[in-house]
Amino acid sequence: KGKGKAGGDLGVDSSSTKKRRKKSSTQTWTVFIHRVLKHMRAHCVVSNQNSPDGEKAPLLSISSRAMLIMNHCITDIFERIIGQASLLMKFSGRKTCGSREIMAATKLLMPTELFTMMKTEATNALTNFTRPREEFLKE
Repeated sequence: KGKGKAGGDLGVDSSSTKKRRKKSSTQTWTVFIHRVLKHMRAHCVVSNQNSPDGEKAPLLSISSRAMLIMNHCITDIFERIIGQASLLMKFSGRKTCGSREIMAATKLLMPTELFTMMKTEATNALTNFTRPREEFLKE
């Protein structure tokens, strides 16, 4: 009878009353890297001499360490492009960062062949994105 709620124990677990620290949210590119791998698998054909049609490529996977490295690489390139674009904005006296500054910054930072490939892919993606919905539903 001596024990109970009157003895100072309120019946509440002390670990649940402590405030939990929120994790800071960080931008990761893992979803997009997986989409690229899925896209590569869909468009790659394994050259096999036995099958004239060619068969689907095997599933492409990536280890967590390789994903971490890819995430850091993409973040680094993104930060470099944004930094260069902000310098271009300062030099030109603009207050908003537009596609012109991003294109110029990318052209300054990337090798020529890589830039031309990136520009064509970005243009294709933009035209597909801005295409009217009716045309998209017809396909």
